[in-house]
Amino acid sequence: MSSWTSHLAAGAGARREDGYFARVAVLGMNRAELQANPAAHDHHVQDLNREPRLAMFADESFDAVFCSVRVHYLAQPMALPYP
Repeated sequence: MSSWTSHLAAGAGARREDGYFARVAVLGMNRAELQANPAAHDHHVQDLNREPRLAMFADESFDAVFCSVRVHYLAQPMALPYP
């Protein structure tokens, strides 16, 4: 879950041009904020309160997942699928 920033350090993925990560996919509810995120290789607009599944991503397709600041928007955070 993200916004206009991914809270990554300069040179360590803060910008996709850093080349630090092969892919940074961001997910959130505000398209304009996600599109403004300089770290994002791709973005996905989705309200996890309405649809808590992440069908657009294959199982085991990420090495790491960050949830920065957005968990407070979730009405039922435990409804999300956890590994």
